[in-house]
This record gives sequence, structure tokens and C-alpha cells, in this order.
Amino acid sequence: MGAEGTCVKFATRLRLVLFLSVALMLTPLALLMSGKIGQPPLWEGDRLEQRACPECQGKASGCKSCFGQGKARSILPGPHRPTRFAGLIIDSQKSWLGEPPPPPLPATPGGMGLFPAQVKFITSDGFVVPLETDPRGRFQVELIPGTYQVQASSPGLPAYESKLTVAPLTEPIRYDGGRGAMYTLPLILDLGEMKS
Repeated sequence: MGAEGTCVKFATRLRLVLFLSVALMLTPLALLMSGKIGQPPLWEGDRLEQRACPECQGKASGCKSCFGQGKARSILPGPHRPTRFAGLIIDSQKSWLGEPPPPPLPATPGGMGLFPAQVKFITSDGFVVPLETDPRGRFQVELIPGTYQVQASSPGLPAYESKLTVAPLTEPIRYDGGRGAMYTLPLILDLGEMKS
């Protein structure tokens, strides 16, 4: 194989690279045009619906929320749509929720009352959703409707146990195109309640 064969191989490889480059550039455009990109994550039983924008009541006159369209996409949640919980581990005997949070602490219980912890959400059929909080005791978890046994533990503090019932969502969720397709609720686990 001489110089001519090498040139043919190079030209073939160059065509393949060009073809793959064009395909990779056009794939996102094809997905966007087909509606696969930009759609909210839907769970079993969810429906996507156009509703009047709650900010401008459908008048659309210069509304920044609906970009002047007068309509906003909403998700009508089905029975299996999860709820996001933004949680916090505290010791009510040592912390005050009305004050600004303290600076990050080492993983030892002491003075401020916000603690890192291990948390478990256990379903009635034994499925465990484990998580670890950040150093300030904060966590996020997404739970589908059902009843959970909640267990939390932190070094030097009594174990926390309680039940949590997550009801199915009934209110429409406005979808803004980002991660706004989730309904978030606060959840505070007070390890101080378990002290005698």
C-alpha cells in the first residue's frame, strides 16, 4: 500500500469524523423540535396543561413570568408524583430557629444545636431511602405518597423515630422549564424531643 492507499484511508476517516460531527450537532436540534427536550418530568398519572398565567391572569401585557404569552404550563399531579422535602436536623433544647444559622460546626454535638446526621425513610414494605445531612443538618429528599418510618441519628444524641405520611399532591404545579416541576415542603426533625 503506497501513498495513494494512505490518502484514501485518511479521506475515509475524515468523512466519518465529519459525519459524526454533523450528527452530534443536529441531534439536540431534532430532539428540541420533536418536543423531547424542554418537557417537564412527568410521573405516572401526571398531565401537562396550559393555564392562564397566575401573575398576569392571562392578560399577557409585558408579563415577565409568562414572557407575554398569557399562559403557563402546569402539571396536574398524578397519584405517584413525589414531594420534595427540604429538611433540617435540630436539637430544640440547644437551638433557636428564629436566629441566623451558626457557622459550620465539626461533627460533634455541642452548643448550637444543628447537627450532621444519618436519616432513613423506611416504607411500609421495607424499602429504605438513606441519606446523610450536610454539616449543618440540612438535607433534601423526594418521597412518593405513602407512610414512612423516619429514623435519624447523630453522634451523642438519642435516636429519633417518628412516622411521616406523604399525601398525594392535589394542587397544580407550575412548570417554568427548569427544575421547578417539584413541590417542596419543609421538614424539621427535632432530636431534642427524644431526650427524657
